[in-house]
Amino acid sequence: MARNEPHAEDRRNLAVLVVEDDEKLGPLVERGLARAGFAPWLLGTGRDALETTLAQRFAAIVLDIGLPDTSGLDVCRTLRDRGDITPILVLTAASSVPDRVLGLNTGADDYMVKPFAFDELVARLDALVRRRLKVGYSEVVTVGDLEIDPRRNQVRRAGVVIPLRPQEFRVLMV
Repeated sequence: MARNEPHAEDRRNLAVLVVEDDEKLGPLVERGLARAGFAPWLLGTGRDALETTLAQRFAAIVLDIGLPDTSGLDVCRTLRDRGDITPILVLTAASSVPDRVLGLNTGADDYMVKPFAFDELVARLDALVRRRLKVGYSEVVTVGDLEIDPRRNQVRRAGVVIPLRPQEFRVLMV
């Protein structure tokens, strides 16, 4: 393990949405992220990704551009139009400078080209999550037996997780 690499425990319960339709690459990324300590969710369509992000908060999203039902750029744009600030890392075969600029200008926070080094993907996700935590809240807030954990996007009362929709959690954090 590299000296500055976070430990897997630091990533525990950090849900990462992987939106990848390739039947070989998607599960490979999912398994690799799980081994790195993340809690990955794998989806194969943009529609599923948009529906899932309404009900579940993620520490980051790894998003392919070439999805079967819609462009990953449209997914990115829709998320940003909704006010979703989840860090998005585009992972795609589209490698030209105009493609990368378009992805970043559409709202992606980072852009990686396939083929890629898995260690670099993990390092970039760590950086995205770290930046998000610096910008947002990062300390657990405790009031009586109620705990609000912005890093894990969780609320607990007497140690029991209270399920909240993403919009409810955002309102709570205001």
